[in-house]
Amino acid sequence: MRSYGCSLSPARSPATRLLRASWRLSERFRLYLFASLALAAN
Repeated sequence: MRSYGCSLSPARSPATRLLRASWRLSERFRLYLFASLALAAN
């Protein structure tokens, strides 16, 4: 049980890195979408 928790450390987990990268990408996409919406409103 303890070794399972150690192997799932969020710092070096590839899944966490992938999730972080996808979150950054979605954040950029949301920013772009918001900017285009603001431009369309004006």
